[in-house]
Amino acid sequence: MDPASVKKRILVVEDNQDLRELITQMLISQDYDVLGAKSGEEALDLIRLQRFDLILLDQMLPGMSGMGILKHLRSAKDCQLKNLPVVMVSAKALIDDIDAALLAGASAYLVKPFRSESLKATINEVFEDQKNGVQS
Repeated sequence: MDPASVKKRILVVEDNQDLRELITQMLISQDYDVLGAKSGEEALDLIRLQRFDLILLDQMLPGMSGMGILKHLRSAKDCQLKNLPVVMVSAKALIDDIDAALLAGASAYLVKPFRSESLKATINEVFEDQKNGVQS
């Protein structure tokens, strides 16, 4: 099988079930393989068990925060986890919040609410940067 024809797998970490399902449907319509998690702990369990090409990560989660998960990934010994693209998704729109996430290693930051076109463009940009060897 041609590696280019394999669907990219995205983990959507969002505690709001309606929004998680909406994002999941948006991504499935763009031909991604998508799994969802409602908490940081559930996300980490899935990350340990499966390979993902990208994580859409809500910043404010019950239990472990999105920033906690991001810091955990960036400090991992496993290179694949350490370099896994993460798009932080949050209603926090202050420049300090955005800068903190990017400095912690987020590949991109998407402010809620967002349009499906913005989601698609952000994901495409992250995958293009990864393909071109651009570090986040």
